Amino acid sequence: PTLSSNETDQDFLDVSIYPNPSSGQFTINANSAMEIEQVSVSNINGQLVKQFDAPQAFYDISGLHHGMYLVTITSQGKKFTQKLIKQ
Repeated sequence: PTLSSNETDQDFLDVSIYPNPSSGQFTINANSAMEIEQVSVSNINGQLVKQFDAPQAFYDISGLHHGMYLVTITSQGKKFTQKLIKQ
């Protein structure tokens, strides 16, 4: 499918996860037009370790071990993945 300039590709460029590194919770700062449908946290091997099915003010990962994780944000059928370090 063709994308017009007003679709979410530009919105994904405005996404940030903070604090990073995180000590147990993180927040997603996204363009207000972006509708977050799901947030998944996977370990570096790609195994899903935490999933949030609705937008939240903050995402709690305090139960996860220290290390690097991949946070995947799903919005309007598109996925954006960013690395997150848990201290």
